[in-house]
Amino acid sequence: NDADGTERYGYYFNRERGKPLFVSLLLYLNKEWALDNDAETLFLDNDTATGVFVRPKAYRAVLMDQDVVHRLSTPSMTARRPRYSLVWKLVFVPKSADERMRTLARPEWGSGVFFGSAAHADEALEQERKKKQRTQ
Repeated sequence: NDADGTERYGYYFNRERGKPLFVSLLLYLNKEWALDNDAETLFLDNDTATGVFVRPKAYRAVLMDQDVVHRLSTPSMTARRPRYSLVWKLVFVPKSADERMRTLARPEWGSGVFFGSAAHADEALEQERKKKQRTQ
């Protein structure tokens, strides 16, 4: 049983060339959500100690690498109801050993928001690849 793909692909960092890409799609479901209800999602970058808050908005979708550190805030006392969301865990398998998914975003969606070390993902992946080669 190779349910997690380690027999075929081994252990690797997400976004490595020729390896499956693991992403999450977060969809906010409440039709109405006032700003003072809070319940934001905070996305964190540990390397730079920076973060980005995303406020719930009806049917807003957030597409992110699964290994992005994030947490949910609780609704404020004035909300008096829960915030609902739906999360899909998705895996994109490359067609060839040299293929690498740079982005899942489509041009009509506008440009993605990269912050912290994600803005330098190519550099970070190359450094990790070199470290991995030295330890083998």
